[in-house]
This record gives sequence, C-alpha cells and structure tokens, in this order.
Amino acid sequence: MKNIPFSKFWFPAVGAVLMFTTCLNASTLQEQQNFSLTSFDPTPVLLNPVYPASVTLRHTVTGSPTLYRVSRFKDFHDATWLPYKAAPVIQIQSSWLSAGASARENRHVGLCFQVGILNPKAKSNSPTTPAAKQILGGPAENTAPEVLMSNMKCAKIIEVFAG
Repeated sequence: MKNIPFSKFWFPAVGAVLMFTTCLNASTLQEQQNFSLTSFDPTPVLLNPVYPASVTLRHTVTGSPTLYRVSRFKDFHDATWLPYKAAPVIQIQSSWLSAGASARENRHVGLCFQVGILNPKAKSNSPTTPAAKQILGGPAENTAPEVLMSNMKCAKIIEVFAG
C-alpha cells in the first residue's frame, strides 16, 4: 500500500500557522477525499472597475466539498477556510493588482482556489466542536483540525479601461 502525504494545519490563538505533514494510506485517502476541483475560471477581466470590485469565483467540482478558500498567494497564507458555496464572490482591492512587465501589459492579480472537507476521521472535527468552528471562522482554540484539500487551481484577472 502506498502512503500519500497531505497537509495538516494548526491555528493557535496567537494566529501563527504551523504546517507539518502526515501520511494516510492511499485507500483511506480515496475513501475520505470524494471530491475534486476540476476547473477554476473566475471573471477574467475587470472592465472599468470601481474598487472594491466583485468577482465571481466560477469553478467546477466533483463530489461534495464542504469548504473553500481563495488567496492571492499559492501558499494561501492570507486565506481562511469558509463554508463551501457553488459561486462565491470575492471583493478585489485595487492594492492587490500589480503592474505588468511592460507598459503595454495591464495591471493584474492572480487568485488561487482550493476546496476541502473536514477530515471525518479526526477526533476534533465534529461540526459542533471548537476546532471545526475555528476553521469555519469562529474563535481560535489550541486544537488541530484536519482538512483534506483538493488540488489548487490559479487564474489571472486583468484590469481593462475602455473608453
């Protein structure tokens, strides 16, 4: 049996994030991870935007994820797990956009998206426990909830002004 690593996050009250790796047996992971992020296609152009600008995070999944997160960073260091929505909306701030490599390239922002589920095998992940409430944006506790995560997909959104 092949072991497959996955990440486990701990969110202590001080706000730091500690990441370490554990392993699950491949058949166990397949039983628990009955979801996948198959596409991520947010609105690709901000046309004559007024900030903050709303962007619908269009995506497709297989299975039944219960959580999602979105970030400007591939390591998701600024992201919080939120209850899953089929069409979540994010407010893009002007300060998030970076200049293009040349004067001809428009300002842009990259967004990364991921879905997940609370690990049903984790003792602390009953929906009513402090650990589950913490990962869904509730008060922090010194517990270690586990999230099984999908693959990550990223997309670029550009700013365009048209007369």
